[in-house]
Amino acid sequence: MKEKHLKILVSVMTIALLGIIVVQGYWLNSAIKLKEQQFKESVMHAMSVSTNRLERLERLTNFKTPSSKSLASFSIKTHTSIDTNFNARNYSFKLEEESVFETADGKTIKKTTQTLKDQNGNIVQKLYNTRKSSNAYNKFKVDLFDHLSSDFSLLGNPFLRHSSTPLSERVDPHLLSKILKNELKNHGIKTKFHIGLFSNNKLVVKEKGVDTQSFIDSPYNVELFNEPFSLRQDHLSLYFPKERTFLFMSIGPVIILSTIFILAILVASWITFMTIVRQKKVAVIKNDFINNMTHELKTPISTISLACEVLNDKDIPKTEERTSHYVNVINSENKRLGTLVENVLQSAVLDKGDFKLKLQEINIHTIIENIAKQAKVRLDAVNGQLVLNSIAEHYIITADKVHITNMISNLIDNAIKYSPTSPEIIITTRNVNDGVVIDVKDHGIGISKENVNKIFDKLYRVPTGNVHDVKGFGLGLSYVKAIIDKHQGTIKVSSQLGKGSTFSIHLPFKFNENEE
Repeated sequence: MKEKHLKILVSVMTIALLGIIVVQGYWLNSAIKLKEQQFKESVMHAMSVSTNRLERLERLTNFKTPSSKSLASFSIKTHTSIDTNFNARNYSFKLEEESVFETADGKTIKKTTQTLKDQNGNIVQKLYNTRKSSNAYNKFKVDLFDHLSSDFSLLGNPFLRHSSTPLSERVDPHLLSKILKNELKNHGIKTKFHIGLFSNNKLVVKEKGVDTQSFIDSPYNVELFNEPFSLRQDHLSLYFPKERTFLFMSIGPVIILSTIFILAILVASWITFMTIVRQKKVAVIKNDFINNMTHELKTPISTISLACEVLNDKDIPKTEERTSHYVNVINSENKRLGTLVENVLQSAVLDKGDFKLKLQEINIHTIIENIAKQAKVRLDAVNGQLVLNSIAEHYIITADKVHITNMISNLIDNAIKYSPTSPEIIITTRNVNDGVVIDVKDHGIGISKENVNKIFDKLYRVPTGNVHDVKGFGLGLSYVKAIIDKHQGTIKVSSQLGKGSTFSIHLPFKFNENEE
C-alpha cells in the first residue's frame, strides 16, 4: 500500500471513529437526561398520590357524628346553582353545590362547595363548609369576600379543624414514609429517600443526620393539605441521597456495553492500523533482502563466470600457476555461494523452530581460538587484529558445537564488516554463578539508540546509506539471537554511535532443552 493511500485510510478511520464516539456520547447523554426526567415525573406523581391518600385518611378519620360514631346509613341530596351574573374582582361567576347527608337518627350534615372561576373558565378557588342541623334542608350562604364573617367559621368544618394544628403533630412521618415507599415502589423507584416537612417555608420535620440544605435544594416538593382560607402553607420535600447512583444503575448496563463496544472498535482499529504498518515495513525489508541477495549472489556468480571464460579462452596462455589460480578463485566463490545459501536455509529452519540441538560438552576457549585462527586471514587483509582475554576459569559448557561456532563467527564477521578502518576486536570470557559470559567488543561505527532494539530482527540491517558497501542479508544477528535463546542464554548490547559496540553473551554450564 502506498504511503498516500495509507494516510487517507488512517484519516477516514480516525474521522469515522470520532464520529461514532461523538454520536454514542450524544445518545448516552440524551438517555441519561430522559431517565432523569422520567425519574422526576415518577417521584412527583408518587408524592402527589401519597399526599392525597394522607388527606383522605385524615378526612375519613374525622368524618364522624357528634357522638363520635361513624355514619351507619345516610342519604344524599345535592343542589347546584350557578350565578352567571356574579362579577367581583377577577372572578366571572361562582358555582355553589350543597350536599345533605341524612343520618339514621334524623339529623343532617350539610356540605357546601363553592367554586370561583376566572374569565377564562379556570378554577381560582374552592370553598368548603359543613354544618350540622336537625332540619332536613337549609341553604347556607357565604359572603365570598367577607370570609371573616361570624356566619362562616373555619373551626366549624370537621375537614379543616386541623388547620391550626402544628404540622409536626398533624402528620405522622412514619405513616407518610410507608405510603411514599409503597407508591415509589409502584413507580419502579427502589432507592433510599428522606422526608422533610415545611410549614411557611420553615423545615419543621426531618430525619436525623440529614442536612437541611438538602431539602431546600431538592426539586421534589408538593403542597400538603390544600385548604381554603388557611393562613399556613405546608409542603412535603423529598431528598434522595443516592439518586445519581440509582440513575446510573438503571442505565448502567447500556453505558457499560456501549463503552465496551467503543473500546473494542478502537482496539480493533489500532490493531488493524499497526498490522498495516507492520506489513508495510515487512514489504520494505523484503525488497531490501531481495536486492541484497541479488547483489550477494551476483558477485560470486560473475567471478566464477569470468574465471571460466579465462580458462576457456584459447588466446590466453594456460600456465599451471594461472590455471591453479583461477581454479582456486572458482572454488572460493563456490564456497561463498554455499555459505550464502546455507544462511538462508538456516533462517528457514529457525523460523519453524523445530530444529534440535546436538548437545555435548565443549571447551569454549578452544572454539574461540579456532575461530580466531580462521578470521586471521581476513583481519590481516584489512590490517586488523583480534585480542583474546580468556579469563574464565570454568570454560566447559554443554552446547551444540556447530551452532556455537557459527554464532561467534557471525559476531566477529559483523565486527569486521562494520569497522570502516583497521578492525580491532577484543573477545573476553569470564565466569558468573551459573555459566560463562563472552564479550565481543569492536571499535566500529556503532549503533544508534533507535536501531539497537531492531538489530536482532530478521532481515534488518543497520543503515549505512544508499551505498551497498556492507555485505550480508541481515540474517546474522537474528541467527545469533535464536541460537542463544535455544541454549537458554541471554545477549545484551551496549553501543555508542561512532565508538563501537559490545555484545555480551551469557551461556549456562548446563541446561535441559525440554524445559525451554
